[in-house]
Amino acid sequence: MTDGTQGFDLDGYLARIGVTATPAPTLDYLALMARAQLYAIPFENLDPLAGVPVRLDVASMWDKIVVNRRGGYCFELNLLFAQGWFDVYSFDRSRVAPLDIEVANYFTSTHPMVPFTNQLMCMFYGADGPFGFREGALHYFDADMSVRLREELEDREHLTRVLTEQFRIDVPPETLAKVWQRLQPV
Repeated sequence: MTDGTQGFDLDGYLARIGVTATPAPTLDYLALMARAQLYAIPFENLDPLAGVPVRLDVASMWDKIVVNRRGGYCFELNLLFAQGWFDVYSFDRSRVAPLDIEVANYFTSTHPMVPFTNQLMCMFYGADGPFGFREGALHYFDADMSVRLREELEDREHLTRVLTEQFRIDVPPETLAKVWQRLQPV
């Protein structure tokens, strides 16, 4: 992880999340950015589940989430959002030691006992409401997060279609192969 903004382009980030309004240092603009990111970039733990290292430097997150149109998990999404927020608001970023974030990210993305390395977790907010993977199946939720519909994954191609068409992310075939393998009963 770096403290700099190398590799981050505010206009490109805003385009990825679908924000066309001129950046402004207001709470309304912050809320607009937060909502836009929630509806444009899904939460997903495909890399930790596949054993792919999660890199938190700006250039790596940029390539993964903006250029390659992937989602990310908590550290990636929050840090990317924070980078956009800092570009608009210019806050001092010295309060959290970058090493503390790196250590927490490393632990949560690699330790064999954490959920991120053991189960598929993806969540997205679509036009018809939230949906995501939970307990090995795709769930469609009502506004109160009660399950409206549960859909079992049929095969790897089904997983690929769901991630591409519904989550709107492009996942490298080798990552998908590892994820599908991890989803199979032992």
